[in-house]
Amino acid sequence: MEVTTKNSGKIVRSNVIRYGLELNKTQNLYDAQTNHGLKEREQNSWEGFIKKALSNESLDAGIVLK
Repeated sequence: MEVTTKNSGKIVRSNVIRYGLELNKTQNLYDAQTNHGLKEREQNSWEGFIKKALSNESLDAGIVLK
């Protein structure tokens, strides 16, 4: 979908909802696997996952509004 000044708000709202749902699923999985960070081995595994995810520069930085 082409991003324009007219549809940018709708696209942003849609992405906020989509990524919010994904965040909630990930948070629930983390909490279940680590017992809210109390299981050291599982916590270390998640820290590695998060570090790798944060180093991945796959965000769409090239969007230009028309």
